[in-house]
Amino acid sequence: MRVRLSYTAEVDDVLEEASLLFGNLSTTIQRAIDTYNDITTNLKDDEFNPKIFHEDIDKLRQNLAKIDTRCVELEQIIAGYSDYQRAPQDFSPETLESAPTPEIIDDSSPSVVVVENDMTND
Repeated sequence: MRVRLSYTAEVDDVLEEASLLFGNLSTTIQRAIDTYNDITTNLKDDEFNPKIFHEDIDKLRQNLAKIDTRCVELEQIIAGYSDYQRAPQDFSPETLESAPTPEIIDDSSPSVVVVENDMTND
């Protein structure tokens, strides 16, 4: 079972945190390489062992899945960081006061409220 973990970090620390998350993969990557080598050796062996082959293929796929999942997570983190970097950084009280007021639209469903806000980057 997989669970989603989240934690906060200062925006200036995002790239360092992402680097640490990526660095934590080194053991999994090394295991995948070792398993890959084991599979290759088994396939070339005069006494090929199909049981070990299937076990090793399963281990390799599990490690590759872990690597892929972490890469997706890192892409999401960096995409969010990049979006933040491109966003306007002026959140002064004057800017917030001049921003249009969000319009709340009642769609006759008590559980859904749609909030629209037409803020543009200047």
